[in-house]
Parts: sequence; C-alpha cells; structure tokens
Amino acid sequence: MAAKSPFSIIPATGADFFLTVSPQFIEVVRGHSDNTTVKLSSKNGFNSPVVFSVGHLAPGVTATFKNTAGATVSQFAGLPGGIREIVAPVAQTPAPGEDMIITLLVDVDIATPIGPSDIGLEVKSGTVSRS
Repeated sequence: MAAKSPFSIIPATGADFFLTVSPQFIEVVRGHSDNTTVKLSSKNGFNSPVVFSVGHLAPGVTATFKNTAGATVSQFAGLPGGIREIVAPVAQTPAPGEDMIITLLVDVDIATPIGPSDIGLEVKSGTVSRS
C-alpha cells in the first residue's frame, strides 16, 4: 500500500489579471506604423471589464487598441504639449481563466518630432491597474 501524504488547499487571494507585451519594444519611423500584442491573462476567475490606455504621446502619434475581431476598443492621439485625447474607449471583459489578446497599433505622422518617445501602457479595471 502506498503512503498517503496530506495536502492543503489554499484559496486564491482574489481575482486578478496579468499583462504580457510582445514585442516589448518597437521602433516606428515617421510616416509609418507598427504593432505589438498585449495579452491579458485572467487569474482566479477575473472577469471584470478592463480599459486599455496609454500615457504620454508625442504630437502626431496615435495609439489604437484592437481586439481579435479587428474592432477598435480604444484610441489615443498625441496633441501639442503631449496631452492625450481619448477617441473611442470601449471596456473589454475577459473570460475567467482565459487570455484576452489585444493588438496595439502605433502610427507616427510624418510631422512628429524626431526622437525617442516612450509610450506607457496601462490597463485598468475598477481599482486594479497594471502598467
């Protein structure tokens, strides 16, 4: 007869989500665009609506988030002074325990100032935020 080992079940501390971005860095020259994939992984039954956004954008830079069906779920445009403008925010709800895939398209206008510019990614759901 095999020996039995006791085990414990530790309940999850709460529903949550995690982000993976691939590739993490893209280089876009003026007059062109490129994209990266954002994977939101639902953990512990997380299924609350989330909103995808970005931080500072240089004037002439547009950041567009699209779901797997190709529909725009949010879009931001850089304005003079680096102020962002929310064009079309639509909350997305992940299925519990599954991954949600979102494509971030970055378009750089030909008149955008030259130089590197970081774009901070942020995903919010109620009081939970990841960046």
